[in-house]
Amino acid sequence: MIVLLLLLLWAIPAHAGNPPSLFLTPQESAAQNTWQGMTTLDSLVYYGQDQWQVRLNGRVLTPAARDPEFDIIDVTADGARFVQHIGDKERTITLAPHQSYLWNEDKVVEGTTPSSAAK
Repeated sequence: MIVLLLLLLWAIPAHAGNPPSLFLTPQESAAQNTWQGMTTLDSLVYYGQDQWQVRLNGRVLTPAARDPEFDIIDVTADGARFVQHIGDKERTITLAPHQSYLWNEDKVVEGTTPSSAAK
């Protein structure tokens, strides 16, 4: 049995670099997040004015950890208001959790995926 295991380990090529994790790192999350003309508030955790966390387009933002694409204006228990910068465009957007803003249509819809937001 041990010989078979050693043969399998020898025959299977080693993975180049680190194997993918079950929980994505910020770099992995950003690489998977291809902007599709919509901005989503995936989740929001609110404990107080300076104790909150939002996940916008898969990016985690807190009072201490910001992102140059998003300028957070206000976060409450009900949602977040922020300015998003895409290239030379910027929009002030207010979203509740599990809502999306469609840039081309200039409207807020329920859902956080292109298929759910289109309904």
